[in-house]
Amino acid sequence: MPKKFLVLGNMGYLGQPLCRSLILKSDDLQALEGYMNDETDFSFLRNATYDNSFILNLIAQGVNSTKKQNNSNFVNGLMLDKLLNSFIRSESKNFIHFGSQYELVAKSDIVPSRLPYVDSKIVGSNTCKSFMRRDSRVKLLYLPTIITASYSKGRFFSDFIDCSITGKIFKINYPNSRIQISTFDNFFDNFYRFLESSESILQVPAEINCSVLQFAELINSILVDLNLNTVTIDTDRMKYNFDKPTFRLEVSDSCILRMQEYVTSMRGVRNE
Repeated sequence: MPKKFLVLGNMGYLGQPLCRSLILKSDDLQALEGYMNDETDFSFLRNATYDNSFILNLIAQGVNSTKKQNNSNFVNGLMLDKLLNSFIRSESKNFIHFGSQYELVAKSDIVPSRLPYVDSKIVGSNTCKSFMRRDSRVKLLYLPTIITASYSKGRFFSDFIDCSITGKIFKINYPNSRIQISTFDNFFDNFYRFLESSESILQVPAEINCSVLQFAELINSILVDLNLNTVTIDTDRMKYNFDKPTFRLEVSDSCILRMQEYVTSMRGVRNE
């Protein structure tokens, strides 16, 4: 059933493919990208969202209240609080905030360098939960790591494929850390079902649950299947060229097929 959307943060790693997919399924799509922070006046949402059923929040931090530049991936709790206060005065159907499933796992399973990011995501989720008690239209969707066919520097999947093209060695600092993966297609299917759900908090199921090293070997296996160059992996303990997987992962055929499509698409874009 077609729906109306306002996407906040449409130019990011997830925002771009999400908007492309929503264009095909929605009957109205607005998107907003800009330099927003905890001093932004979000009162415009009361007018901008009057005809929009769903607000999808993908914006993160920008700068904090002390005007210091921060990692743009970090959630700004003060900004989210202002944003939600404006939303509850609007006539939109739902406000959906995207959290991370890494908020729900033991910190010992998280790569140390990502702990500050996960802590900031917890701030965002807790802010949403506090507003849920005031307004049932506020919802929270926990996501695993999403892989897409989009190139984005610093993303594991796209950086790995880039190494396949350039011949560079791929460095893994924490090979045994756990990682939960979903393809974008799986995320989007579950996301649309979530819109119909009466639940306030849901999780997108991960298609792959493994160590970082296991995931790297899985991507190399896909490169082999596609007759493409595999990637030399460098960990703190060893450096090796890929021959065959040393791990056996339970991954659905549909997930493998989607990953193959992503790799083919990314290499085509990279080689243009």
